[in-house]
Amino acid sequence: MIGSYTKDNDLFSCRVYIYSQKERSALMDELEEKIGAKKERYWTLQTGDLDIDLDKHDAYDAEKADPLDLDTYMYYPYLLDVGPLDNSVDAEYFIQRVKELLEFLKKNQFSPALSADFEQEIPGY
Repeated sequence: MIGSYTKDNDLFSCRVYIYSQKERSALMDELEEKIGAKKERYWTLQTGDLDIDLDKHDAYDAEKADPLDLDTYMYYPYLLDVGPLDNSVDAEYFIQRVKELLEFLKKNQFSPALSADFEQEIPGY
């Protein structure tokens, strides 16, 4: 399935919804430190191969969001728009890096939920 992706389709359109009660700036600082990223622009982090934008989620609803229930991800307070840093990142490598990011986020209690065309490649998120 991975081989069917090309840079002309939506492979590199990837959103990760995360749950945190921290203010956006504190969350940004924590992510920068813990994933070893560099703050590139105000709400953008870069790793060696990923570009990650931290956005507030417009549909956030504190009463409906439950970090223990991934089915409520559409109400989480934040989302990460994740893409490759440049065109040299291939599909398999990009998916692996997103998987590693999800595992880190889960380990650190962010209850990540993946929304991407390749989400079936990374079950459990």
